[in-house]
Amino acid sequence: LMLVYPDAVHQRDYEGLTPLLRLWVREYFLLGDEVIHGVTGPESLTGELGEAWNKTMMLLYCAYIGSLKPPTTRTTGTATAAAAASSSSSTNNNHKVFRPLHAFAAIDCPRRVVKIATKVYRDQMLERDENGMTPLLVACQAPVYKFQDISHDGDDLEDMLEDHLYAEEEDAEMSYKEDPNKTLPSVIEILLEAEPSAAKIADPSGKLPLQHAIDSGKSSNQGVKALSEAEGLEQKLEKSLKIVADGSM
Repeated sequence: LMLVYPDAVHQRDYEGLTPLLRLWVREYFLLGDEVIHGVTGPESLTGELGEAWNKTMMLLYCAYIGSLKPPTTRTTGTATAAAAASSSSSTNNNHKVFRPLHAFAAIDCPRRVVKIATKVYRDQMLERDENGMTPLLVACQAPVYKFQDISHDGDDLEDMLEDHLYAEEEDAEMSYKEDPNKTLPSVIEILLEAEPSAAKIADPSGKLPLQHAIDSGKSSNQGVKALSEAEGLEQKLEKSLKIVADGSM
């Protein structure tokens, strides 16, 4: 299906979930929190979790690259899309390099899955892509995605449809819904926890992650506060945010 219609990976269902998000609603229910939190590295991706990860990598590759055509890989192994996507990096026919951790930082996907990715692809935490961006810089520059809780279960279809329709009416102008209980850290916070030094690595123009986060419209609890603390710039941040707020009035 993705080979024929790759744009399907970006389409959302009645709950606003993409195929990647929907996959992990199912896998979270089947695997449980203990298995997902128990991942320590690539060696943990076995059995049902390993199968889910292979599907994840195919969806992620298609969403990030724009197609599922077999790429030219820099590593040995099979030529299947899943194997190519699971490798540390691969290049498609348009010469865009697929780096899994950069893709996780850019695409709307479950935060628990991003957490797994930081353990599976530790060696990519400070790696720069073809544009000179680290995964943290990519996450700071990415759109502000609506929070999606993949841990719910037991809801019947009618209740979920009602909740979705109500949310659409209430948040019609919003691209992001705050995590009401702040149960999970933001993608930026997850990446920072895995590699704090990334907060001080600028893009090729000298722009730091914090500047990208503010420019992309992220709020304090969407990673801005964590970045300012990592850079030791809390006071400067408060002053900058006040200037922005005053200018918008």
